[in-house]
Amino acid sequence: IISYFHLYLTPIASYNVNLGKIPHSSLRSSVNTDSSTTIAKIVLIVPENHDSRINSFDEPNRKIKYSELFQQVSKRLNWSDTRRIDSKTLEIKADDENYLQKAETDIKSADILISIGINDPKTAENLAEIQRKLKTDIILNFDSAENLKKSTKIGRFFPTKFESGSKTISAFRAIYKGGSSSDRKIFQLMKIFYERGTTEDFTVMILSLINEYITPVPAAEEIKRKRKFRTFGCILKNCRKQLFSCLNEPSCKLCLKCLDNCLPNDQVCAYRCIISYETEKMSNFSLCVLTKHNCLNNFAAIPKFPNPPPMKVFRGKPMDFNTCEDLFIGWLGFENGNEKLKKWSWKVVMGQNQAYDHFPNQHMIFYRGKSEGVLWYDPVFEVNTLTGESVWRRRHYRVRRGEQTGTFHFSVLDNGVVSAELWRIVFVADDLRSFSSFA
Repeated sequence: IISYFHLYLTPIASYNVNLGKIPHSSLRSSVNTDSSTTIAKIVLIVPENHDSRINSFDEPNRKIKYSELFQQVSKRLNWSDTRRIDSKTLEIKADDENYLQKAETDIKSADILISIGINDPKTAENLAEIQRKLKTDIILNFDSAENLKKSTKIGRFFPTKFESGSKTISAFRAIYKGGSSSDRKIFQLMKIFYERGTTEDFTVMILSLINEYITPVPAAEEIKRKRKFRTFGCILKNCRKQLFSCLNEPSCKLCLKCLDNCLPNDQVCAYRCIISYETEKMSNFSLCVLTKHNCLNNFAAIPKFPNPPPMKVFRGKPMDFNTCEDLFIGWLGFENGNEKLKKWSWKVVMGQNQAYDHFPNQHMIFYRGKSEGVLWYDPVFEVNTLTGESVWRRRHYRVRRGEQTGTFHFSVLDNGVVSAELWRIVFVADDLRSFSSFA
C-alpha cells in the first residue's frame, strides 16, 4: 500500500479489496510453485486510448488509460504469486480494420480473455466471431456491443442464454443453458470487481479466475470462503454475552447486518460497516470473536512483495531513526529560527487502500513517547457513513523502530481487531512539500 502525504491538502480517494475464497473447480490443475512456470495468460482488448474509471494522481482531471492500468495490474499479479502470470493489452486502432486478424494468435492463446468498451459494430462482430471459436473457459465482455455479450462465459455458464430462459424452472435452466451455481456466483462477483474498477479489483478478479478455473493460487484461496458451523459454535461458546449485548443495541445490530453482506476478508466493505456503526459494544464483540478466539479462523501475513528500499538520504545527509521520526511528526522548519511557522502535521492526499485511505479528510498526527525510540501515531479522519452522516474518528497506534533505518512497526487495536503493519519511508521532498510511505 503506497500512501502519499502533503501538508495542508485534502485526501484523494483510493481503494483496496482483500482476497477471499471461491469454491474449487474440477477444471483446474494442482499447485505448481516453480517460479519459472507460466500458469496463465491474460489478454485485455480495449479501443486505443480507452479511459478507465481511475483519475491520474499527477493530473486529477485526467482518467488513467486502460493500457496504463493493466501495466500496474500485471505487476501486482506477479507480486501475488511466485509463478509467472503473463498479461497483454491489445489496443484496437480505429484506422486499422485488420488489427484483430493480426492479433488473433494472441487472442487464441489467452486463458482469460477480457474486452472492455468494444462498441464499434464491425469490430464487435469480428471479435465475436473469434470468441465463438475459442476453447478458453473464461471470456468476459464489459460495456461492449450486444453480440459480444452473447459470447461471454464463465466455465459452463453463458449469462445471456441463462437469462433468456423461464424464471420458473431455474434448476432446468442451469443444466440446459449451462453453468453451475458456482459459475453463476463467480460471474456476479466478477461484475462487482469490474464496477469497482481499480487496479486492486482487477488484480483480485484475475487471481480469482485463475484460482477457480486454472490452478490454485494461494493469494486467492480466501475469496468467497463459506462460513462454517464451527464459526457459529465458537461465537456461541465463547462470545455469547458480547453477541447478545450487541444485538440489543440498534447501531451494533445494524453493523452486524451490514457485515453479513460483505464477502469474507473484504476489508473495504467490512471497514465501511464498522466505521459507519462504530460503538463500544461492537468493539467488545469483535475483540472476543476475532482477536481473542479467532472464530473466523482468519490469518493475514504481511506481503513480501513489492519490497521497495527505505529512503537513505535526506537533504544530503544519511537518514537515521531520529530524522525519520522528525519527518513523521512533520513540524519542521523551526531549525532555522522561524517562529512564525505553524506546527502543521501531514494530511493524506492519496493512498492505495480504500479501507483506510479513502476519507474526505485525514490528519496524520505523530508524537514521541516517554521511552527512547517509541513514537505514537493518531490518525484523525472524517467519515461519510453509510447512513449519510459526517463523523470524525480517531485511532491510536504504537510505533516501534524496525530492523532497518527507515522502517517502522505499527500496531493498533481498531474496533477490537489487532492490526500489525510494517511501514517504511520511501520519499520526502527536501522542501517538505510531499512525503510518501509504503506499508
